[in-house]
Amino acid sequence: MIEDTCLTPYGPVDRFGTSSNPTFVTMGDFNNDDQLDIAVSTYHNMINILLGNGNGTFQDQISIPINAEALIFITSADFNNDKNLDLAVVSQSNLTNSIYILLGNGNGSFLNQYRYVVGIGPSSIAVGDINDDEKLDLIVSNLYSNSISILFGFGNGTFTNQRVYTISSHPSFVTVGDFDNDNRSDLAITLSNREEVSIWLGNGNGTFHSRRNFKVGSQPIFIAVADFNQDNQLDLAVANYNQSNISILLGNGDGSFKNQITFITGSKPNSMAVGDYNNDKYLDLAVTNENEDQLSILLGDGHGQFYQSNRYTTGSSPSSVVSGHLREHNKLDLVVTNYNDGNALVLLGNGDGTFSQITVYPTGGGPIFVAVGDFDNSKNLDLVVANGANNSVSILLSNGNGTFQNQSIVSIHSSPSCVTVGDFNNDQKLDVVVTFMKTDEIGILLGHGNGTFHNENTFNVASGPSSVVAGDFNNDKRLDLAIANCYDHSASILLGNGDGTFKDPSTFWAGGGSCAVTAGDFNNDGKLDLAVADFADNTVNSFIGRGDGTFEGVQTHDTGNVPYSITVGDFNNDGNWDIITADNGENDVRILFGDGKGAFPSFQSIGGVFGPIFVSVGDLNDDKNLDLVIISGYDTNIQVTFGYGNGTFHDAIGYRTGNSPTAAAIGHFNKKNKQDLAVVSSGNNNVAVLLNSCSWLK
Repeated sequence: MIEDTCLTPYGPVDRFGTSSNPTFVTMGDFNNDDQLDIAVSTYHNMINILLGNGNGTFQDQISIPINAEALIFITSADFNNDKNLDLAVVSQSNLTNSIYILLGNGNGSFLNQYRYVVGIGPSSIAVGDINDDEKLDLIVSNLYSNSISILFGFGNGTFTNQRVYTISSHPSFVTVGDFDNDNRSDLAITLSNREEVSIWLGNGNGTFHSRRNFKVGSQPIFIAVADFNQDNQLDLAVANYNQSNISILLGNGDGSFKNQITFITGSKPNSMAVGDYNNDKYLDLAVTNENEDQLSILLGDGHGQFYQSNRYTTGSSPSSVVSGHLREHNKLDLVVTNYNDGNALVLLGNGDGTFSQITVYPTGGGPIFVAVGDFDNSKNLDLVVANGANNSVSILLSNGNGTFQNQSIVSIHSSPSCVTVGDFNNDQKLDVVVTFMKTDEIGILLGHGNGTFHNENTFNVASGPSSVVAGDFNNDKRLDLAIANCYDHSASILLGNGDGTFKDPSTFWAGGGSCAVTAGDFNNDGKLDLAVADFADNTVNSFIGRGDGTFEGVQTHDTGNVPYSITVGDFNNDGNWDIITADNGENDVRILFGDGKGAFPSFQSIGGVFGPIFVSVGDLNDDKNLDLVIISGYDTNIQVTFGYGNGTFHDAIGYRTGNSPTAAAIGHFNKKNKQDLAVVSSGNNNVAVLLNSCSWLK
């Protein structure tokens, strides 16, 4: 049953699109379904609500426009005591300098919006009962007017006009806590240009009787409040933006703090989340590092000391982080907003202080295709990437744990369009074959067995070779090549000599736009056959192999509009080869079910994919049924859909990998016997590795 399998093996890689330039994130149950949801503020007048499914994935966002720009901060609370979460949003611009209150309906929507003018350059907002009337108040730091605004709540979602307190220097962040144990709310405020945190002790009526400053690092920008040393006194963690560290100030319980202890982070830390990420009963920290596009995990020892355990790649310019239980088990997860990428990244926790997620590696320019193989004879799968924009292939050697070494670049003479892998000279070392559409050639790089290669050797084929597949088409135990020639409406067979060279190609008509080729035994006679996707005629043409490198006449099968790629597999578990195409113009993929006699009498279409250009096949959730990875030419996501084993599939799940993904390869990258993914994205010039964590949901 599909319910017994893992439907989201790559859940922690999920990136959920937001409106442009997300600035801050908060969590809460906004639709009262007992699942955590996400609310994201964006710089350009929009709030996005992502409703959680309870398994680490989220429904399509709800977008709420705000009549203001520069929404830089968001938090949630029940301001009108109706048991539904509301939102408070900070708008910092020359025109507004306001906060907005959005009252929740309890179904994920928000209707009423109230605006309150505060000081100049509001930069953060805190929620607490400052005047002890059991109604929530708002405290706003005004960066450019050197002031703190307090708005006292009436308990119905509205607030009094601001009470303004001046402060000596550029308050960048404010938070609330009882730092002197008198059961009255106090304030902690970062002074961004004075390397200090200011502590204001409250009188319980909205006024303050003491202000005292404590030394921290350069340009403090964020404060987290918690008991880090388990003495029942509140402590402070402060992100020092200019010093690339955090300051820990342990509280004495009387409103004062011990001298700071500093811990190194990445470059320009700008936000933190607190939680027990390794389940040792001690609080830890997750810190976003804006300048390095990374997240640092600092594990606490329960005495106020921290050590950096791991760093994780985020998107471009992470701006905030929040933690919570996104799934129904005792493992804290994280959500990071990426300002430049316009998305929220979800990292699902393993419960040991680590998080499984996408890892991105740079490639050459315009990566267009990826394949896997053990190029250094280490028994670990490596990656080879064809870089269409700078005449090269990238080799990324595996470390055996799901990570890869920095790429080595192999220059080739022209722009590659496709790549395949095999041992073409029978020396037990993997080689690489590349197609060159511009020069009507293929190139072969013979491997040395250590991750390096001989100089390229080229062979002429017909016009526009766009796709290549390796196989033994003449049953001589030597690898041959079949190539689809997109401009020449043909397919070429190059029979291998077993020494890395090939005989002259035999070429035959394969369709009006024969741009993709695959191979399989379609009639179960032990001889390889060919199938070519006809881009122009919207068909698949199959050719039955004679076992000597030649093929019998064509059989034509209708497919969807513009079949862009083609591959094979047994999708209905009947023991016969089936064919699947990505129908770019039809917004679907189509499976042609084989009868084991060389014919394909029935088909199944899988819709809902906008402009698919590539399909990869594998058993991703260990249920013995083939699943699909589908790449769209008009999206930043890949789609993973899980097969039921009867030719039908579960609803697709989307994963954000990079801009303009073009191809994916499947393989075991970390010795856990689960199928992982490598996805190349031409818009980002990288390859993203998605490690399969299917067991989490079992």
